[in-house]
Formats: sequence, C-alpha cells, structure tokens
Amino acid sequence: MLKSVLIYNWAQFDNPDMDGGGVSVYIKNIIEALLEQGVRVVFLSAGFSYTGVNDSPFIEETDNMFRNQGVRSFRVVNSPVKAPAHDSYGDLYCARENEEIANLFIDFMNTHGQFDEVHFHNIEGLSTVLFEKIKSKTNTKIAYWLHNYHSICPQIELFKDGNQKCDDYHNGADCIGCLHHIPSKDDRIEQRVNARRNGNDNIVVLRKPTISLSRKPVVRAKHIYKNILKISLAPLYLCIVFIRELKKAIRRKQKQAVLFIKSVHVLNIIYRQYRKARKEIRILLGIQQRETTRVPKFAQEVDISWKNRMSIKSEEITNIDNLRVFYREWREINIQRLNYNVDYLYAVSEQVKEQFVARGVFANKIKTVPLGMDIYNRPEERVRHYLSKARSNKVRIGYFGYSITSKGLAFLIDSIETIKDRSILNNIDLRIHCRVDDLLMRRISRLKPYLANISVLDGYNRNEIFEIAQDLDLVIVPSLWWETYNQVAYEMIMLGTPVIVSDSVGIKYAIPDDFIFASGDMDDCARIISFYTEDKSRLGMFWDESQKSHKLLPSMREHLLMVLGDRFVRSKADIKRELKDLQENFHYLAPFAI
Repeated sequence: MLKSVLIYNWAQFDNPDMDGGGVSVYIKNIIEALLEQGVRVVFLSAGFSYTGVNDSPFIEETDNMFRNQGVRSFRVVNSPVKAPAHDSYGDLYCARENEEIANLFIDFMNTHGQFDEVHFHNIEGLSTVLFEKIKSKTNTKIAYWLHNYHSICPQIELFKDGNQKCDDYHNGADCIGCLHHIPSKDDRIEQRVNARRNGNDNIVVLRKPTISLSRKPVVRAKHIYKNILKISLAPLYLCIVFIRELKKAIRRKQKQAVLFIKSVHVLNIIYRQYRKARKEIRILLGIQQRETTRVPKFAQEVDISWKNRMSIKSEEITNIDNLRVFYREWREINIQRLNYNVDYLYAVSEQVKEQFVARGVFANKIKTVPLGMDIYNRPEERVRHYLSKARSNKVRIGYFGYSITSKGLAFLIDSIETIKDRSILNNIDLRIHCRVDDLLMRRISRLKPYLANISVLDGYNRNEIFEIAQDLDLVIVPSLWWETYNQVAYEMIMLGTPVIVSDSVGIKYAIPDDFIFASGDMDDCARIISFYTEDKSRLGMFWDESQKSHKLLPSMREHLLMVLGDRFVRSKADIKRELKDLQENFHYLAPFAI
C-alpha cells in the first residue's frame, strides 16, 4: 500500500508568481488528496534558484502551504540543468546525461526516504539519466506524468518553428532552428542569481543549506579560493559603486546630464573624422595598412577573396548541422528510458498518448487519466451555475492563457476579423484574460470599431476565477498545438460556462461535437463563433441531456482512483468496490479504462 511519495516539479507548487502554470495548480490538488489518504508527501524542485553561474549544487528546505500538515518541501540550488526547458535548449547533453544532479537526487532520496513512489511531473531542471539511477540504486517506483512533450521535444510543444504542428522532425534536423532565439543558459542563471540576491526569489527558506552527501571536500577549497578572489577584487567593486553613485547624481541634475551627453556626442564625431583623415593620409603616403580579416558590410576592396570568405562563413552550416545528433538522441534515448526505466506513464489525455506512441513509446506502457481539479461540481450543479449567470444582451466571450502563438490568441483575433456580418460582431463582448505585449495590443485594437466591447485583464488570481466565470457566457480555447489537456476549460465547465475548443485540445473528449472547430481553420472558427453569437440561446445545447460529454470530467477523488487504484493506503476491498463503481460511471470513456 502507498505510504510515502516524493513529488517533483521544476517550480515549487505554491510559488506566488505561479511559475509552472496549471501543473503547479494540479500538484496542489494532488497533495491535498494524498494527505486525506494519510500518505506522507515530500516535494522537490530544481533548476530555478542559483547563487552563481559556476557554484556547486546543494539542497535547501523551503516553506510551503501544507507544512503544518506534515508536507516537507525542498529545492536544488545551482542545478547544472536550467529550468524551464527552453533555458537548456542549447545544452541537451547536460539535460540528458548530467551525473552530478542525478547523484544529488539519489542522495536526497536516501536521506529522506524510503519512498514508495517518486512522481515526476516533468524532468526539467534534472537530467533524464536519473531514471536509470533510481531504477538501479533504489526500490522506488517511478511515475512520469506527460503534461507536455518535453521528453520527446526539447521545445516542449511539438510545434515546429512556432507556427505548425511537428509531424516529422527529420532525425533532429528541424529541431536545430525550431526556436528563433536559443537563450543563453548563463544569462538566465544570472537573472535568477540577481533575483535571489535581491530577495525576489519568492520562496521562503526554512533552513540554511547543508553540504550534500555527493559533494566532495575539494568543493570547499574551491569556495575558499573564490572568497579570496572576491576580497582581492574589492577595490574594483568600490570603483563600480562610485561610478554608480556618480550616475545617480547625474540623473538628479538633468541639465548637466544633457550637456554631458551632447559633449560626448560632439567628441565622438570629431574622433571619427580624425580616424577617416588618418586613413586617407596613410594611403597617400603609401604606408602599409594593418591586415584584417573583417568581412565587409558593403562591397569594397578586401584582402581575402570572396571564395575564401564564402568558405569561412559556410563552415558554420556544417558546425550547426552537427547538432542534429543531439536532438535526435534526445528523443531516441529518452524514449528508451521511458519504456524500460519508468514504471507508470500517465497521459492527461488520449491525444497525448497518441503522440508519444507515434514516436516510439510502448502503447501498453501509457495509461490515459483525465485530470481532476479542486473545483468540481456535479453535472446538475454546473447547469444551475449556468442558469444563475447575470443576463446580458451581448455574448460575453472569454479567452484565458498565454499570448504565445501556439495558444491561438492572435489566431482568434484574425478569425473574428474574417466575420463580415456587422450585426454578429456588434453582439460580441470580447474579454481577454492574459498578459499581452504592445504589438498584440495593437492587433486587438483593430477589433475595437466593430465589437460591442473589448477588454483585457492583465493576469488574474485563481481565487478570482469564480467571479470571472459568472460574468462570461462562453469561453474559447483556440489552441494550434496538440494541447495536452487545458485546465481552464475544465474549470469553466465546472462553473457553468460553455466552452468552444479547437480539435487539437486534449479535453475535447469532454466537449460536445457542436462546440469543436478545426484547429488552425479561421473560417471554421469564425463560423462557430457566429453560430452561437447570432442566437445566444444555442449555448444551452452544451448542457443538453443527449450530450454526455461534459459528464465525463472526473472529480479529484475519481482521478486519484484512476491513478493509484489499489495502491491506496486503505483496504483493497474498499478500493476495488470504488473502482468498480467508477468503471460503471465512466464506461463510455473507452480510452480511460481502469
């Protein structure tokens, strides 16, 4: 019977900035459910807190919202694998084979175990070689949750070049240029170093870090050397402080600052003219010019022929092409580790399972389990919430999520723009609940003359979602990628709000067919919006008794039964009886057989 569980996620589940998104919300829910069953829960995160770019990793204990209920939480500081996944996109070998972070994790398990199971809600911040080490060095079972596609796609979304679903990665060749900008891991680490140093790390540390079992005495000597180096650089630091204070003084005196800037500008012009005149004089006198291999921006005489310059530059293509092996091996080796080292693989929707199976994961290895959430109402209560909404003459349409391309906000705006019927547009009150940049705000503003109203909420607290849902008639999830589930859709349905989704959203199994449109098809999206905006009463079809779909969403209790089954701490007889009842209730959900 299940008695002790270690849960891993790259971000702590209750961090105030909601790093980790919907997965963090889900982990809070699952911890509560496990505590109710008397299971001991320990939580660990990694890859998001740093003291320095080259500092050795260690583990520190943190505070958390369930500490009074016995939950202990920890985090790895200075993990060699930076999280989230994009921050390690250019360092895949480390994210796959780093032994240091894997050994530190095993040391932690030995110190705080014995654990019956360790549940990974992702592997970001760690290396996937850890699966092999847990399997060979402990008796702990491994459960890996397929909340995203990271283990087969380092870009996470299987969304090629940020504009289309990735059906074929051409043995890693397409992965090389998939991100328009590969972030510098060191730069991202420095940002987290500054956040920790300035007290903006968002997590309260309960205990000072201690030396891990995996750390060697040589590490201490290294730290002593670094401290001596810092002391020797103290005069330089004082100079930097002086310059900083001088800059502040200049800012306080705006006029003097303007004069200073103008004088620098004039001096720069004079210097450039001097350099130009000096070059012309040297040419006239026949003085040998200094050799240079700088490639010209414009056509001019150079010492290196165009063929040699082309050869030098073209070598970069070969060097870049050699990276394909890292992206190919990322997928191939991780698939082997999922197949042979992980005990339980959980897909949050049948769509996720299909994508992993298509790329080589054993079909019988994956169990599809729709997520449960803390917000749960029975079907009749959902209808009651729908009927109790404040009435409006307009159709209040909501969008929730990120503003990234794959989530489809820009696509939704373009789809609405294709609607030609002004009477339909005048019935739309569009409400966007997400952070948007200036460019997207300008695109949104194009709809202003045509819609009844358009408004933007720049982020929201989760406890506000109850009130927000009461003020919406319809929510649209227009995702372009193979979205794994979509928790917002779950929450909105529970709160009595009909949901329209694209057919590439995992939760589509619980959405009536008449509320699903073809992903990426603007005309189809515009058609379905027009259909329900033209006659608002049609929204009631979502709750029609002939539509069984919305009844297929499990409660957190039912979800936990699907996941753990007879691995609960309670008696097997009780669990089997509940499982039988659950199977009868979900008999129409063939992919989710228990």
